[in-house]
Amino acid sequence: LDEWTQQRIDQIIANRQKARIEVDLSTPKDKPPVEQNKIFQKYKEGTLVPAHRDDEVKPELPPFPNRGHCVGFWKVITSPTGFEVEEGDATRSDNLILRVDGTTAGGPILDRETRQKAAGGTWRLHGNTSDDSTLLIRLVIPPHKDRILVMCGTLAQTSLSTDVALAPSSFGIPALEERQARTVSELDNMLLCSGEVWIEDAVTKENRQDIGAFSLMKMEVSSSPDSYTITIPRPVRNQD
Repeated sequence: LDEWTQQRIDQIIANRQKARIEVDLSTPKDKPPVEQNKIFQKYKEGTLVPAHRDDEVKPELPPFPNRGHCVGFWKVITSPTGFEVEEGDATRSDNLILRVDGTTAGGPILDRETRQKAAGGTWRLHGNTSDDSTLLIRLVIPPHKDRILVMCGTLAQTSLSTDVALAPSSFGIPALEERQARTVSELDNMLLCSGEVWIEDAVTKENRQDIGAFSLMKMEVSSSPDSYTITIPRPVRNQD
C-alpha cells in the first residue's frame, strides 16, 4: 500500500474507535437513582458534616512538665529584642506559637526597620520536674539567617486565683495585674516562662552576644476552628 492509502485506513479505524467510545458514554448505566445515594441522603438530612458541639472538650494533659503543656500560643510580655510589644490591633501581634512538631511561628519583630519576624525556629523542653524544667526557643534571624536568637528560661506553673505572690526576680510582669479580673478557671495553672536572651551563630553556636531578658505567658485559647478568622495580611516591603 502507498502512503496515502495507509493514512486513509488509519483515519477510518480511528473514527470508528471514536464512535464506539461515544456510544459507550451515551449508553445509560445501571446505577441507582440519586435519591438512594447514601452521601446524598446524608447531605439532604444535614448529617454529612458532624453536628457542632457547644461544649468544647479540652484534651487531658500528662502531669506537668510535659511537651503538651507548651504547645500553643504564648503571649510576649517582655520582648526578647527590647522593642515595645505590639498588640494594638488584630493585624499586629507578637504572639509566639509553639507547634507540636517542635517548630515555631510568629513571634516578636526582630528587625524594626524591615519589620521582619523570625524566619522559622525550633523549641525544646528540658527537665523532668517542676524544679528543673526549662524552655529553649531558637529563632532564625532574617534576612541572612546566619544568626540565631536564643531564649532560654525557667518554666513555672502558677495560679493567680490564689494569693500566691510571684517572685519579682523571676516574673516581675506588670501586665499580670490587669489579668486579675479574669475568672478563676482562667487563672488556674497558668504557665509562665522567663529567662535570658542571647544571639549566636547558627551553625557553630559561637560568638555569643547577651542582649537581655524575656518573659512569656501561655494563652488559653479555644481549640474550635469556628472561633478564629484566618486573614492574610498585606505584605509590607521597602520600595526602591
